[in-house]
Amino acid sequence: MNIFHFPSNAINDVKPIFFNLLKDKYSPSELHTIFNRIVEHFNYSPTDPRIRFQQSELILITKFIQELQSGKPLAYILGYTYFYKWKFFVNESVLIPRPETEELVYNAEQIIRKKISPKDSIKILDVGTGSGCIAISIQKLFPNAEVWAIDVCREALQVAQKNADWHQVAIHFQEMDILHTAPHSSFDCILSNPPYIPIKDKESIDRQVKDFEPHIALFSKSATEFYERVFQLALDCLNPNGFLLLEINEYYADEILTISQKYPYLTNTHLLTDWSNHYRFFFAEKI
Repeated sequence: MNIFHFPSNAINDVKPIFFNLLKDKYSPSELHTIFNRIVEHFNYSPTDPRIRFQQSELILITKFIQELQSGKPLAYILGYTYFYKWKFFVNESVLIPRPETEELVYNAEQIIRKKISPKDSIKILDVGTGSGCIAISIQKLFPNAEVWAIDVCREALQVAQKNADWHQVAIHFQEMDILHTAPHSSFDCILSNPPYIPIKDKESIDRQVKDFEPHIALFSKSATEFYERVFQLALDCLNPNGFLLLEINEYYADEILTISQKYPYLTNTHLLTDWSNHYRFFFAEKI
């Protein structure tokens, strides 16, 4: 590996070179965020002008620059990201957790707190758990909850288990293809951020996402495939007065809502907006 020529190991000499090498790939605001995350990765404060990187750190920064030039997301480069204020390990077997999914957890937290007291138990299913960020966050917020999490990808479940071990929480992980089988249990709450980009829309997706993130977690045959399956599962797997909260593709929100109304055991079906005022979540309760 060629080490880029940095005038010195001082942060004020490294930063301009870093920005210059990546300016054609990222905006100035993106570069500030990325550089600060890398500085924090080495346990420095980005605002400290006295930082002098070690030689080993400069070698890593060189490697990071080369990977960033390829378009590889920083979370995969570092091997972790932050979700709902907590650290989660990620690799290319799982989607990188996004702010919209933090909103899913936030909404679920508010709904659960209205339904139960802090000491009550509740049984929750996370469908398509990926890194486990939803299931683990909910378990940390509700220590008395019994949380199950399923995914079709064994490698994703290995990442999720690593995260559960890191956070010292017990999650019931299970490898399962939800389209063709169902959990042998019932739940008070089903949460999911399923694959919701129809394969026909694949070419419109940001190349950084399309080239690096797992397609099995991104794309589905249709925009409604997974939602229809979850609505079917609710008949046997969702307890009376239980609820569904699902992240959705904003461009197919009305279609998903319309389909949900074909299932007579689902009530109070409606859409919730995200903080950008886009329809991002579907909610329903079971009669």
